[in-house]
Amino acid sequence: HRPRGYVSAFNFFARDCRRLMLEQNPTLQVASTDQNNSINKTLGLRWKRLSQEQRGTYEEAAKLDKLRYLKEMEAYEPSVGFSKDPPRINPPRGFNCDGTPKQLHSSCRSQSQPPMVYRPISAYTSFVQHESTYLSAKAASHYLLSPRSRYFSERW
Repeated sequence: HRPRGYVSAFNFFARDCRRLMLEQNPTLQVASTDQNNSINKTLGLRWKRLSQEQRGTYEEAAKLDKLRYLKEMEAYEPSVGFSKDPPRINPPRGFNCDGTPKQLHSSCRSQSQPPMVYRPISAYTSFVQHESTYLSAKAASHYLLSPRSRYFSERW
């Protein structure tokens, strides 16, 4: 069988808190959609209020579960007639797809990526930017996208 998917940090948190909420208030155990929605909203609000230290334990558990999933997917052999697709997730930061920690190459100066290199803008783009500021200065906001495009192409 295909490996079970990984669990996110929020789902680890929700699993723990839902259990506590149901123990404290047994009337919530009736599985109505409205009660389930209210529980989910409460869990979402609690998650948003958690500090980084409190989230750390859940994020660590999620990272370990993600690594488990990636290792199981690497060892997974599908049934005859099915293809093995690579998992469509990224490994946790600092890890390779096989779960091993990333090693910096000696040729790398630092972990930070090099600055982005932008190509220069075209003459038409420069023209449109100039004309847009001119139109905005004239308060001609009544030009919608397509009439504005026609105006620029006529002026170009």
